[in-house]
Amino acid sequence: MARRRHDALDISNNAASISRKLFSELLAALQRHRAWAGLRARKPIKDAPGRSQWGRIKEAANRHRFDHAALWHEVYGNGPRDESTNGIVSLRSGWGLELGPDETLADLFYQQMEEYRDSKILADTLGRLAALGLTARWSEAVSGEQRESATEEGAA
Repeated sequence: MARRRHDALDISNNAASISRKLFSELLAALQRHRAWAGLRARKPIKDAPGRSQWGRIKEAANRHRFDHAALWHEVYGNGPRDESTNGIVSLRSGWGLELGPDETLADLFYQQMEEYRDSKILADTLGRLAALGLTARWSEAVSGEQRESATEEGAA
């Protein structure tokens, strides 16, 4: 019993650390989009994933906590560029934000999470990452009001 508690704590700690790192990378990707699109610092990014997208991911992570395949399919469908499926992360739902030539926010998010696709920490990591996406830090980064210290804070 104590071993299971210890394993659960390790999973939770790993998921928290991974989700903070991935969130910082997503915040940096918003800055890459700004540079790619030629947006000034205080200009809002149009069509970025918003609270509803992050909320849907968090709900999916809670609902499919012990079914990694179902969670992966609900979040990503058949991949970020396959519009024949209705994954939460699709090009038409804010995740199609261009980061450079032939790279979107959906591509980056898919690549970030692919390592954890069949892992015990998938649901916990996605849930924690979505919770970070629901914070003011994401909203500020999208609106163009993010402070430099907030980006660094996300990396901590």
